[in-house]
Amino acid sequence: MIELTGEYICKLDAKGRMVVPALLKKQIPNIEQEGLIVNRGFEKNLVIYPRSEWSKMMKQIARLNKFKAENRNFIRKFLSGAAELTLDAANRVLIPKTLLEYAGINGELMLA
Repeated sequence: MIELTGEYICKLDAKGRMVVPALLKKQIPNIEQEGLIVNRGFEKNLVIYPRSEWSKMMKQIARLNKFKAENRNFIRKFLSGAAELTLDAANRVLIPKTLLEYAGINGELMLA
C-alpha cells in the first residue's frame, strides 16, 4: 500500500477542478499515466486512490461472499460513488459534483 504524507489546502475553481499539489504529485509515480480514483469515504469525506491501489482494493472486494446481504450492501454503497480522475495539462482533476455535494465541499478542501 502506498503511504502518502502531508496536508495540502486546495481550492476548487468554478468548474469543480482542483490542482494536484506538486509535493503530492511527486509521491505518486506515473500519476499522469495511471490516473486516480475518487470515492466516497465513510465519514462524509472523499478518498483519492492511485489506480494501482484501487485495483488492489477491488481484488479484495471481489473475494467477498456475494451471497451475504451485508457484503452486497457494502459493495453497492462503496462502489456507487467511485469516479476516475484524469490530470489535465495544468495538473487539475475534475471532481464530480455529486461527490463534492456528498462531502460538503464548496470551495476549499484539505488533502491529508
